[in-house]
Amino acid sequence: MRFFAKVAMFLVLVMFAFAAPSHADYISEITEIAFPSAVLHSDSPVLVVFYSGSFRGKFAKMVDDFARRKSPVRILKMEKGINTLTVAKYRIKRNNTFVFFADGEEIQRTTSIKNSDDLKEFIDFCVKEYNRKIEEETKNEWVPGRLKEAGEDKKDGKD
Repeated sequence: MRFFAKVAMFLVLVMFAFAAPSHADYISEITEIAFPSAVLHSDSPVLVVFYSGSFRGKFAKMVDDFARRKSPVRILKMEKGINTLTVAKYRIKRNNTFVFFADGEEIQRTTSIKNSDDLKEFIDFCVKEYNRKIEEETKNEWVPGRLKEAGEDKKDGKD
């Protein structure tokens, strides 16, 4: 009986060793099948990293650490070689291309990110651009006079 208990304990320890946080736990890998639901129909902005080959090394670790600790947006990764239709649709030419999506459309892209400060600056810029775009769309939207007056009354504190 003790033998089976030891074997069971060993198996549990092995499972925990393989279940340790890996790179994929913080940055999800997506494919063309998941792209529409994960990116285009997402309720929040998403940053997609298009890469080629393996996503390893110092650069991948930097992006992973950023995603785990500081990222105000969801970061996803997509391999260029496997997901050729999406890569062609968005005209991704270079490795480590970062594309910021919000409300189902591309807001901005870059291939110039080299460290976590660059990544934070890029995300902050994209969020500002997105917020500016929403504010502009809201400001330019036509509203019937009866609703406009009701909205102005509420702004003044009148009900």
